[in-house]
Amino acid sequence: MWTPRLLVLILSIGGVAWGLLCLPFLFWNPSYAIVIFGPGYVVTVGYLVRICWRLPMGARLGIWWLSAHVQGAWLIWALMGIAEGGWFRGGTFEWITLLWWLFATVASVLAALTERGTGPR
Repeated sequence: MWTPRLLVLILSIGGVAWGLLCLPFLFWNPSYAIVIFGPGYVVTVGYLVRICWRLPMGARLGIWWLSAHVQGAWLIWALMGIAEGGWFRGGTFEWITLLWWLFATVASVLAALTERGTGPR
């Protein structure tokens, strides 16, 4: 059911959406935004490359594990904010971001563990 191909499709759509949402920050403070959001943009490009081309197993696994680290870092940041009582107010946007980072982290690990052979794009 949850194949790496399906997961990369879902994550690429979400990654592009987040990338567009965060794009204004690149104009307001480019150096800071690149440090904060740059890894996510790199992962999103990886998702898109994974969709469009057949990649060797090492490259696919690299994309998945980098994704797991980037998404996991955001998830940990959010959970720490919740634990400190400062980030999460229970609004819709907070729920969407928290659930997205949880899904993206789990999906990345699951995809890395289920990659097989040369596989489909």
